[in-house]
Amino acid sequence: SQRIRALNSNLSELKKDKPDMLTVYFNMEDTCNMILEEAKNIIKAENGSVMLIDEQGILTIKAAFGKEAGRKLHFGVGEGIAGDVLRKGQAELVNNVTMDSRFKTGATNINSLLCVPLKFASHNIGVINMSLSSEKLFTIDDLKLLHCLSAYASVAIHNAQNFSNLRNSTDKVLSNVTILDAY
Repeated sequence: SQRIRALNSNLSELKKDKPDMLTVYFNMEDTCNMILEEAKNIIKAENGSVMLIDEQGILTIKAAFGKEAGRKLHFGVGEGIAGDVLRKGQAELVNNVTMDSRFKTGATNINSLLCVPLKFASHNIGVINMSLSSEKLFTIDDLKLLHCLSAYASVAIHNAQNFSNLRNSTDKVLSNVTILDAY
């Protein structure tokens, strides 16, 4: 669509004007916050979150904005709309969440929801959620834009996870070397 072409054009201009924008984020929290900031720039939403699956298979909020930013919701795979999107690996636009039996009500009155999976290789690693409480509704173009962002976001998250694993392994090796040097 015209909006997506405009977004691609804007991204190209931004790369020229701010080459440091493509800085690699090694910290997972920073990476998730950066992803959410980019999502806010392209999708006009009142609330949003990046949720990642943890070691126990639970979706946990890693970054959020809006009324529920302070809440730390958790969903199992297949639980709620976010858990179902994670399980199926398919993005969803729900413009009347109260009519959807999967919707888990919270403190915020939500009307319209975008939820896209974060996938790397053949694995679903999380979701990006964007929501509106007002009568305004999301469009299919909004879903497509967020879905495009999720491809880049997945790579960034995977890189941050790899860096964290590498740092942990390096720290472990260095601590063992230090112990051996003591003998």
